[in-house]
Order: sequence, then C-alpha cells, then structure tokens
Amino acid sequence: MTALLSGCVSFYDKTVYPPASELKLAESWRHEFVNLYLQGRFCEAKNQFEKSIRAFLMQDDFCSAAENYALFHNLKMYSDVRDNYLFETALKLRKLGGGCPELEALFSCAQDDCRGEINSKDAYYRKLLSGKDYPKFLKAVSGEDDKLYASVYLRKAVRLAVLENRGWAKRFLEEAVKIDSARGWVVFLCEDWSIMADLEEGTEARENMLEHVRMLSTILQPCD
Repeated sequence: MTALLSGCVSFYDKTVYPPASELKLAESWRHEFVNLYLQGRFCEAKNQFEKSIRAFLMQDDFCSAAENYALFHNLKMYSDVRDNYLFETALKLRKLGGGCPELEALFSCAQDDCRGEINSKDAYYRKLLSGKDYPKFLKAVSGEDDKLYASVYLRKAVRLAVLENRGWAKRFLEEAVKIDSARGWVVFLCEDWSIMADLEEGTEARENMLEHVRMLSTILQPCD
C-alpha cells in the first residue's frame, strides 16, 4: 500500500500543479490592451490591462507590471492627458522590481525627457529629422514594422517640421492617418485630424476637419 501511495504521489506531482494558463498570456493581454485603448474601447482596454498586471504579478515580475503602467501613462500622454496615478504606480512597481534598468528609456519619455537612453532606431530617426532629410525619414518610418512606434514618431516629426515646412508636416500627418485608420486607432485619428486642422489656413477646410474629429469622437467608448 505504501508503495502504491508513493507511486500515486509521484504521478500526481507531475500533473496536478502546472503553471496557471493565464501566466503565459500576460504579454498578449498587454498588446491587446494597447490596441483596444487606441481603438477607443476604454473599458475593454482597462479589463485587459488589469488581467495583464495580475498575470505579471503572479509571476513576481514587477518590472513588467511597471512597464504596463508606464506604457498606459505614455499612451494617454500622446493625447495630452496626464495621469499621475499611472506614473506614480509605475515608479512604485519599478522600485519593487529592483530598479528595472531596461525600462530607463520608457520612464525618461514618461517624464517628458526622451533625450537620453535612446536606441539606435531613435538615434537614426532623430538624425534624419535634425538634418531635415524628410524624404529619407518618411521612407524609413513608412517601412517601420512597429506601427505604434511609427505613428507616434510621425506626429513628433510634424511638430519638428511644421515651423519651416508645412508641406512636409502635412505629408507626415497623411502617413499617420494611413497607419491609424488601417488599425482603427480612433484615439490617434482624433489627434491626427486635430493637428491637421491647426495647419489648415482655409476657414471652411479647417471647420470640416474639426467636424471630422467630432464625428470620430462619437465612436469612442468611455467607461461609465
């Protein structure tokens, strides 16, 4: 009987306590939350965000949880919405995670200082923009695999180009609209067309663009 029980224990030890299936979904839930947020489906996005946080914390991965909060903060900041709670929570989790040096660039941008700790791609794009090589920049960013990165960078380029070359600024916005509309990123589309309206000199055309923004805003789904 003892031998039989020990055999059963050995057998069940291999199968009864597997890792929770949700643990391996933490990363995909993060991507889903970003996509849903940009589509203006805010409640669904919040749900995926919280599921991802829980899955990361269950694995004692405080750095990934901190990354979620910093990413959410930055997404809101792209639309000129500052959420101090998100940023402060990100800082707290980062500290609990031991500092998370791999998140330095993300946190620098969250504090409106993206000058340091940039990667080679950032450095290349910035070099093109500072050198006013707009055709080369547009070609490079249009072929960018990370479309979120490309969309955000195009609006950064608009702000750099607009003072001296409104024509290129509009072309950058048109490319951003192409990326954002293909993915249903309504939050960014509202931003794109608002900037486009600011660049437009004709009163009627500007009002049409602002009406464009108002219509897009009607399909946003805020949490009640």
